[in-house]
Amino acid sequence: MKQYLYPIVLLLCLCSCVPSHQEFGARLAAASPMNLNQYAEFMDIKKKADNGDKAAQLFMEGARQHSIKQAFPFIQQAAEQNLSLAQAIVGGCYIQGVAVPKDIDKGVMWTKKAADQGEINAEATLGIIYYVGVGVPRDRNVAKMWFEKAAAQGEPTAKRLLKTYY
Repeated sequence: MKQYLYPIVLLLCLCSCVPSHQEFGARLAAASPMNLNQYAEFMDIKKKADNGDKAAQLFMEGARQHSIKQAFPFIQQAAEQNLSLAQAIVGGCYIQGVAVPKDIDKGVMWTKKAADQGEINAEATLGIIYYVGVGVPRDRNVAKMWFEKAAAQGEPTAKRLLKTYY
């Protein structure tokens, strides 16, 4: 199992738009609720892959790679097959220009697909995207809605931002 955990943590650290890489790393080290949610989601994907789910198998193949550039094609294929965590990772990669050329529109599209499925980090990311106006018109009400959805699932950054800005 450890051979899967490091690459997925690396993918999430490199591709997550929210929180910052430093904040994300600190949360992983502290085993925060966000980390535990992601770990549970990862284990669910692993179980699906073991049971023959093609999207989950693609995701796991990506997680076995040694670099985000090698992993990205597998993760993108899993995203195209509607795997929400993969969609969130692909969105973050496009937003930040990691492993692919920076493309805010594609990043927002993939992040929205993941958030629409309830992916916790994508919801928080969309909150920030709308709060700041990255690739979308700035809309604090829509931002608040996404922060509330993420906070309801226990996402700590969304909780903090709701307290700070609303």
